[in-house]
Order: sequence, then structure tokens, then C-alpha cells
Amino acid sequence: MNYFDRYTSNTLAGSSNQTFFISEDKDTIKTARVYFKIFSPGEYNYSFLFSNITDTTFNIETHCNYVCDSWKICDLKVGICNECYADKATEPCEAMKTVTFNGETKKEVMPGEMFASDEVKLCFSEGSYLCLEISWKGHIVPCQKEKLIPVFALENGQWVKTNIIPAVNMVGCDRKVKSKIAFLGDSITQGLGTQENLYEHWNVSLAEKLGRDNAYWNLGVGFARASDAASDGNWLFKAKQNDVVIVCLGVNDIKSGRSADEIVDDICKTILILKEAGIKVILQTIPPFDYNAKQTVVWERVNYAIKNTFCNYVEMVFDNVSVLCRSEKERNKSRFGGHPNGEGCKRWTDALYSNIIKNNFEM
Repeated sequence: MNYFDRYTSNTLAGSSNQTFFISEDKDTIKTARVYFKIFSPGEYNYSFLFSNITDTTFNIETHCNYVCDSWKICDLKVGICNECYADKATEPCEAMKTVTFNGETKKEVMPGEMFASDEVKLCFSEGSYLCLEISWKGHIVPCQKEKLIPVFALENGQWVKTNIIPAVNMVGCDRKVKSKIAFLGDSITQGLGTQENLYEHWNVSLAEKLGRDNAYWNLGVGFARASDAASDGNWLFKAKQNDVVIVCLGVNDIKSGRSADEIVDDICKTILILKEAGIKVILQTIPPFDYNAKQTVVWERVNYAIKNTFCNYVEMVFDNVSVLCRSEKERNKSRFGGHPNGEGCKRWTDALYSNIIKNNFEM
């Protein structure tokens, strides 16, 4: 797909297909707005990437690589906001521009299709937001239910908060960059545990430290497992479009009762697939998450393998446990919450960045 030769992500918001939603009134057109904070300001061409396949195993009904039904984009508009308020969707935006698909204002989405919009030129100032307004109809549509960014649906003439909106997989921008860096992880990487719309999760701070010479794609998504990545499906395909991938997976595998051997095997598969694609990999240990006694044994075994075996296969291993754990006696329990809060994420970033510099890691 030549989309990735031209466009890179220009927001640090999580942007993956977590699951899908079902509309019984599949012929009714619905409208929603979602607001993305732009990472690097300036004037560039933008194109919006969509996928009709889920990325993760969200629950019993939703599994990774699930192909959603056909649905239709009836209208797509984009605008620029100088500020974004999380409690309303009516703040002033620059005149909304219509976004097309192969010159058409509507798009019939096929099962399993990955597609992108035509490009539109936009100029963002420091700290501004991109507002994407989408109107659609359909029965089964991919989405990301655990969003940390403002999303609103139009109901009876009023904008009300929602989490039911077709997922945008990349806010793509034709900005020239030194390296493309992806963060592959679960809800912790997506940013859950931090405050909505404040962009204080660990990879945001890391991107700010590493600088705007690079582009960053947050592929963290709630409930994601190492087994989802190892399936080498839609989710890992997106990760493989980057130069560097920073991996932090395993919490949901442990919580779902998988064995240490199974998790180690899936992390190994994921690493080998990324390395075969020519990607530099930074692998992190599985963070503390208040595991019970049985889960703690699994957690310790997998982290031992990460630190003592996988270090031979990747460019760098970072042990986040000492930064995030409650104490040396309670290393399996998180000091800042299972989903680290803003303070925990800042400390995590500071330690990870120091290790990157110490290891002379070239992005």
C-alpha cells in the first residue's frame, strides 16, 4: 500500500480498531465529530486512513483480524480548531472542508478493506486541533470504544459525548521526517489512566523529548494482547510500516490466563516478524498491574525472558518495572495505578529516554 510512502501520523492519540459496534437501524445516517491534537504544526497535505478489520481481541465476540461488514461513508469534513474543549463540540472551527475518496464525496466500504481519503491541504498552528466530522450508515462498523479524545454524536440537533464512531486509523500527513516511530501496545500505551484530552501518556512525553524530526504513530489499543500482534494481521501490518517500533505487551495475556510459555512464544514471533521487515525494535518489560500470586509467577517468567533472552534479538530492552512498581517487595503492584497516571507516565518517559540516550540508540 503506497499510502505509507507519502504519509505519516501527525497526532499522538491512539488510532486503532479496537472492536466494532452494531447498528440495528443500518439505513439511518449518523453524524459524529472527533478531535485530534496535532503534533507538528505547519501547512501540509493530509489524508485519513481507515480499515475495516479489527486489531485486537476485545471480548468473546470481537477477536483480532475480524472482518467487518460493508458500510458507507456518506460525508466526511475536516476543520481546524485553535482550542478543543472536552465537554462540547461547538467551539469555533475554520470553515469545514469536504474530504473526498477518489473524487467522490461518498465511499462504499468493502469487507476487510483498508483505504484512504484524497488529500486536503491544512495549516495548523501550535497546539491546534483537527476536527473530523463523519456521517455514515451501516450494520457492523469498526471503532475504538475506549477513547481518550473528545468524540461527539449529533442527536436531535445537539452534540452529545459518545464512543461510537468509525475509527480513523491514521491522521496522515505528508511531512518529511527522519524516522517513523510506532508504539505497539495495549491500553497503557494508548494512554488509559491519564486524563482525557491532556495527552500525558508515556509515549507523548517520549515523542516530545525525541523531537519533531520524527513522526509517531500510537498503535496502543485497549485489551490488546501479544497473541494479537503475533497473528501478523492488520495491526502488525501497520506497525511494519515504520522504522522503529517500541513494544510493550503482555498484561492482557496474563490477565486472560495464558501461560508464560505462550506469551514468550508470541512476543518472540512478533519480534522476529518486525526484524524480518527491517525494523529496529525497543522491547519493554511487562509493567506491574497488581497481579495475583499465580499471575505474578507468569509475569516474572516472561519478564525474565525479555531481559535475558530477547535482549539478544532486539536493539534495546527497557525494564520499566523499577520505575512503576510500588516497592522492591511489591514489584508486581503498580505505584501509579495499573494504567499509570500522568505522574507515572512522566517518570516512565524520563527513565526510558535516559536509557535511549545511554545506549546511543539511533532513531
